[in-house]
Amino acid sequence: MTAGAARFPDKLDGYDIGPLLRGGPRFLIFRGIELASGRAVVLKINRDPYPSDRALAAQQRAYDIARVLVTEDFGAESLDRCMREHGRLEPKTALEIGVALGRALVELHRKSVVHKDIKPSNILWNPERRLLKLNDLELCSRLQQESVQIEQEALGPGTPAYIAPEQTGRMNRPVDLRADLYATGITLYELFAGVPPFVSDDPKELIHAHLARQPPDLGNMGGLHPSVAAIVAKLLQKNPEARYAAADGFASDLQRCLDDVQTGSPALFPLGSRDSWGRFAMPDRLYGREAEIRTLVDAVGAAGDGHRQGLLVAGYSGVGKTSLIAEVQLPIAARHGWFCPGKFDQFRRDLPYLAWREALASLTRQVLAQSEAQLSILRAELDRSLAGNGALIAELIPGLDVLLGEQKAPPAVGPAEAQARFDHAFRTFLRVLAQEEHPVVLFVDDLQWADLASLQLFESLVSDPSPAHAARQGSAKHEARSPR
Repeated sequence: MTAGAARFPDKLDGYDIGPLLRGGPRFLIFRGIELASGRAVVLKINRDPYPSDRALAAQQRAYDIARVLVTEDFGAESLDRCMREHGRLEPKTALEIGVALGRALVELHRKSVVHKDIKPSNILWNPERRLLKLNDLELCSRLQQESVQIEQEALGPGTPAYIAPEQTGRMNRPVDLRADLYATGITLYELFAGVPPFVSDDPKELIHAHLARQPPDLGNMGGLHPSVAAIVAKLLQKNPEARYAAADGFASDLQRCLDDVQTGSPALFPLGSRDSWGRFAMPDRLYGREAEIRTLVDAVGAAGDGHRQGLLVAGYSGVGKTSLIAEVQLPIAARHGWFCPGKFDQFRRDLPYLAWREALASLTRQVLAQSEAQLSILRAELDRSLAGNGALIAELIPGLDVLLGEQKAPPAVGPAEAQARFDHAFRTFLRVLAQEEHPVVLFVDDLQWADLASLQLFESLVSDPSPAHAARQGSAKHEARSPR
C-alpha cells in the first residue's frame, strides 16, 4: 500500500484491499478480493475521508447510472499506464482500441448518457482479451443537451487536455453526445501519435488550443492506414455539427481500417457511410444570418486590432437577437478575449446599471481566473489608473473587491461631478482590462428595459475612443420600447 493510501485498512467491509491501480486527486483505485465469493474486484475509494456534498452528489449520480460501486477486475490497465510502460502503441493495436472504445460509447450513448471526461486514464484495456471498459462517471450527464456558462466553472467541466470546445462555455453550442466524440478524437490522436495534439502546462492555453488551433496532421505519421488521419480530424472538428453524428459512425470507419490492415489492402474510402444521428434534433447553428454574423465577427476583429466598436441589434421578440450575438463567443475566445453578457429585466427596472453590473461581474470572474503573477500586474495598473476612485465601481460590481483589494471611499462631491467621476472610473477600469492580448466584448441584452443612467453609460462608452480593444454590443426589442 502506498503512503497516499496508508490511512485505509487492509480490509474494507468484506473486501481484502490489494495493490493500488491508480491514484488521483480525488480517488484511489485498488485491486481487491471479495471475501464472500473470492472473486477479483476493483474498488474506488475517496482520498478525502470527509468528501464534500458536491463530491458525494457526483458519486451518487455515477452510481445511479452504472448501478455499481465495486466492479469486476478483468485484468485491465488504464490506457495512460499502458502508454507510459510501452510507449506509442502499434497502429493495429490502436485501431483495435479505437473500435472497442467506439462500441463502448455506442452503449453509453444509447442510454442518453454523456461521459464528459473521455481520456486514456478513464479507459481500461485488457490486451489479451481485447476487452475495453469506461471508468469514472462522476462528470456524466443524462441530459440530451446541456449548456455550460463561463461563470459556472472558469475552465469548464472535464480535463483541459481532452475537453471539447463546447464544454469550455466559450462557444454558442450546447454540450451533447458529440462532446465525447471530440475527446475520443484527442485520445485516438494520442494513441496513434504517442502524444496529445495539444500540450501545455497552462490549462487556459489548452482551452485556447481546443477553440482556435488545428492539431498537427496525423497523415505525416508513418505506418497508419491512409484514412486514419481523416477519421481523427473529423472527430476533432471545432464545430460539433462537422464531427461524426454518433459513435457508431467513427467505430464503423475504424473497423473498416482494421479489416483493411488485417487483409493487407489499406486504401482511402469515404467516411461516415454508417453515420447517423439516431434521433430527431433541431440543428444548433443559425441559418440565413451569415451577413449579420460576419458583421459581428468583423467588429470583434476590429476591436481586437484596437479600433473602437459599438453595435446595436434591434428586432422583434423571438427573432434570435441573443443567439446571433452569442455567435461571437468563439472568435473572441480565439483571440484570448473575454465575452461578458448582461441582461436588463422588465421587472427590475428600479435597479440602476443592472446589465452592466452582470457584464462586469462576468468580466471580473474571468480576469480572476488568471495566474497570480498576471493579477499582480493588473492590480498595480488598476490602482494607478483609478487614482483612488476604485470604490465607486467596487460597490457596483460583485467580486471586484477581490481584484482591487480594499478601497477607500472618495470625498463627496455634487451630483453632476459624482456622475462624471463614476463614468470616468468605469471607462478607466475597462481600458485597463481591454488590451490587445485580451480584447473585451460587453453585451447588454434587452436595452428597452434599461434605466436612464444605463443608457447614458452605453452612449458614453460607444462615443468614447477609449478603451480601444473593446466592443460594446446591445440588443433591444422593437415592440417593447416605451417612451421615457
